[in-house]
Amino acid sequence: MGDIGHGKSNLITALLDDKDVVKEASSSESVTRVVFEYEYYADDDFRYSATVRLFPWSRVKETITYCFRHLMNGVTRPEGANESVEVDQKLSTTQELFAALFPAGCPLYDGQVLQFQDKSCLMDGIRQNDKSPSRRDLYADVLAWALEQYEKAEHAAMTSVNVRTCNELWEKIVPFTYGKGNGNSLIDHNPWPFVELVRIGGPFPITKHNTRIADTPAGLNDINQLNRDRTEQYLPRCPVTIIVNQTDRILSSIGIRRHLLNVKTRARPNHKMLLVTTRSETAEFNDHAGQLSSESEEMNFLLDEEEDIAVELDRAESSSESALMSEI
Repeated sequence: MGDIGHGKSNLITALLDDKDVVKEASSSESVTRVVFEYEYYADDDFRYSATVRLFPWSRVKETITYCFRHLMNGVTRPEGANESVEVDQKLSTTQELFAALFPAGCPLYDGQVLQFQDKSCLMDGIRQNDKSPSRRDLYADVLAWALEQYEKAEHAAMTSVNVRTCNELWEKIVPFTYGKGNGNSLIDHNPWPFVELVRIGGPFPITKHNTRIADTPAGLNDINQLNRDRTEQYLPRCPVTIIVNQTDRILSSIGIRRHLLNVKTRARPNHKMLLVTTRSETAEFNDHAGQLSSESEEMNFLLDEEEDIAVELDRAESSSESALMSEI
């Protein structure tokens, strides 16, 4: 895991020794919205396999409920109310999710359609519904519509995929990750909100002895709350976490220290962490090697103090950044 655009995909590409199977993100947006697991797969006829695993409907229902609440909070906020970055971010996250599930909108009544992509259209649709004599229970409707889409995705994701090339692989799985539909008649939406993980098998040497490499959707700087939640919930499965960041961020931000300590609270016993620093335009690793080395001792001490983890989280706010790292 690591900041968006700071080299995480490059590291995974190097570990897997396959330059085509990993999609790279732009500097501002994650390339997927789901967890990827890479495992060993060897076959005479096919190079890659892929399996899509969905969340149970009970978990999806919780997510829909959470998002609908923040959708209404963001859209129905009274005029003149104080602006809130957090409210706006949650609204944006929610719009993205519902727009993926309902790209053509949701039917209300008399030909009216609730469109999620545009905030003003969304506000108009909700207001018209509130004033209508045949007012709909939007929450109940959204849940029912989401269940229909979930059942379509569940049916389409039942079987594994075996392909010969990366292009074929991504053509099959892209609707389940963050992309557009691929023309499959079973899927008329982008079902990534339903997907727990996508498991990709291939002839990756590092995975040959029962090892899996996981790529999480959230960067440390990802404003998408759902991405961060998925990442945090996945972490307890991992015996080792590698965090990738540029040197200048490691030196200048307390965010990594807090994040490492948060990971520690969620991880399994004897969990290991490694911070890998990548080159940046404003700070070179060699120029700060002494500083980083001395600070790593402090961070190791903090991570060992599990009983005082809450105290150390507060202390991290005023302490300098430190971590155990190597350069790529």
